[in-house]
Amino acid sequence: MGTSHGPTTPARLFAWAAVLCFAAGIAVLVIAAELRGVVVLLVALAGLVVAAAGVWWGLAHRGAVRLLGVLLAVAAPVTVVLLVAGSGLWPVVLATAVLWTGAQGCSRAALQQEHLHSGGMRSRPGKPLHHPVLIMNPKSGDGKVGRCRAGGEG
Repeated sequence: MGTSHGPTTPARLFAWAAVLCFAAGIAVLVIAAELRGVVVLLVALAGLVVAAAGVWWGLAHRGAVRLLGVLLAVAAPVTVVLLVAGSGLWPVVLATAVLWTGAQGCSRAALQQEHLHSGGMRSRPGKPLHHPVLIMNPKSGDGKVGRCRAGGEG
């Protein structure tokens, strides 16, 4: 069904559906902003960005920064939900979330379809190596790099 020149028809359809769902989600936000209030939607978007930063800090750091990240990751979405519910924009946010979730699902389906019909990853033989290099990190592991350097252990 697929050729080596491009995606298969089901994969192409899923990809277009993903693009259309994403664009429709943006259109819903833009139309709602025109009709109901740009400020509420911008504050909601900023709250989601703060929540994403909080998740990152909670995962990537320790101590007080991690605690601050977890607090932001919890408090920002709660604040956004309360703000959106109080402003009457919850149908807009719900519609956008459904459309963007559909876009993500269609994207995943397109990639899976293409992978199924392409026969996996393509490979081709490479040129033989003339000067191969092995890079080792002396600060990781159990000190084997230092032992290799000192005693020639493999």
